[in-house]
Amino acid sequence: FTSDEEIGSGSSHELIKSLAKGTALALVLESGLVDGGLKTWRKGVGDFYVKVKGRAAHAGGAHEEGRNAIEEMAHQVLAIQEMTDYSKGTTLSVGVIKGGSVSNVVPDECSIEVDFRVLVPEEAGRVEQAMQALKPVTPDTTIEVSGGLNRPPMPKDDLMKATFARAQQIAAGVGLEIRAGGSGGGSDGNFVAPLGVPLLDGMGTYGEGLHSEREYIFSRSLPERAKLLAALIKEW
Repeated sequence: FTSDEEIGSGSSHELIKSLAKGTALALVLESGLVDGGLKTWRKGVGDFYVKVKGRAAHAGGAHEEGRNAIEEMAHQVLAIQEMTDYSKGTTLSVGVIKGGSVSNVVPDECSIEVDFRVLVPEEAGRVEQAMQALKPVTPDTTIEVSGGLNRPPMPKDDLMKATFARAQQIAAGVGLEIRAGGSGGGSDGNFVAPLGVPLLDGMGTYGEGLHSEREYIFSRSLPERAKLLAALIKEW
């Protein structure tokens, strides 16, 4: 059981990796896909935090003396969004922006939080380098960037394909059919995948409305998953 998975597994991921090394099979009981499919790939997940500092001034009496941090951040937001590459499964999304206090003061600070997801491992380095290379457009402003990748990608590589194929055979032996899929969200499986051990993610129950007030599971998934888990543990 992982107590901090929803907030990044900051205190547990090293323990998870140490326990997973050398195992015959790692099973991640994250929820399955809505059709019951397992997750054979996941995007890597990270966050960036960007802060711009400008110069405060009276918006009416000394407008030209100010350096608008929100205006500068607008340039940076557009530059960050351009780093998205759908062809490689890489996305950046500015989800939070904060700046200013009252409308008659040129704001001297602005900050944003950026969600960052990659499917191709090499893309993480490209984006992190591009984020650190951001330069101010507005004179006399500064930019500070922190953050990066929190969970590495879990690619559908040859090991994953072979692991899933064997799981399908075992499932068929107990009268179950399993499908493969993927997710843009991360799990503790992302930490296990780079270790080179067989891994099956999305082995938990499945339903709809995840992370909402209407979240529920399909009752049929309880005996299905229990049967699948028992078969995998016994036969692997």
